[in-house]
Amino acid sequence: MNPNEYQKIYVDTLVDITTLTIRTSWPMEVSTTKEGQPVVNTHAFVRHLLKRSRATRSTLQLAIFYLFRIRPHINKRSEFDPIVKCGRRMFLAALICAHKYLYDNTFTNASWAKISKLPVKEINQAERALLEMLDYRLFVSSELYQKFESQLKEAIPISSHNTTTTTTTTTTTTTTSIHHHKRSFEEESNINNISHPIKKSRIQNYSHHLVHGIPTPEDDKVEL
Repeated sequence: MNPNEYQKIYVDTLVDITTLTIRTSWPMEVSTTKEGQPVVNTHAFVRHLLKRSRATRSTLQLAIFYLFRIRPHINKRSEFDPIVKCGRRMFLAALICAHKYLYDNTFTNASWAKISKLPVKEINQAERALLEMLDYRLFVSSELYQKFESQLKEAIPISSHNTTTTTTTTTTTTTTSIHHHKRSFEEESNINNISHPIKKSRIQNYSHHLVHGIPTPEDDKVEL
């Protein structure tokens, strides 16, 4: 498999993981608006945000990490903060925080409003709620992040090495990975007891530079 094919499959896997994380963390999300209009499916929403924001893989990976970090607090916070009941808005907030943390030259929330087609006020509320659930801990140690990234890469379907890859295989493999993440990353202390080595036959080697302690591939622009 050449690097471009690997990157595309990995990005598709990250999108699947993000979609399933939203669906499992917010299972009661509505499928229609208050006016009765159908809501675009979560997978399409995620891809839309990534494409419009020209997100990088590192930004998406860090956003996924933030979603797992807030999982223990979602139900309690939802009792008095309606914005937290929406998994899509919370993913958007996670993506915004990850982007702001990694890069000095970032979008304003007004720009994110145009990208997401949501009011700036709602984006501000979602960002504030996410930051408070994170206890403003945006930093992720390099060691912890690398272990998390390894688990994300293990979700890449083995069948991706064949000429064709079925959606069913991808979804099943990613679902299994989601359960591993839920057990492993809701509490940071658990990470030291986990070992998920990257299989050399499945993972390509890529050079990284460090951004705020997080390994970031030089050519990690998401292509959708």
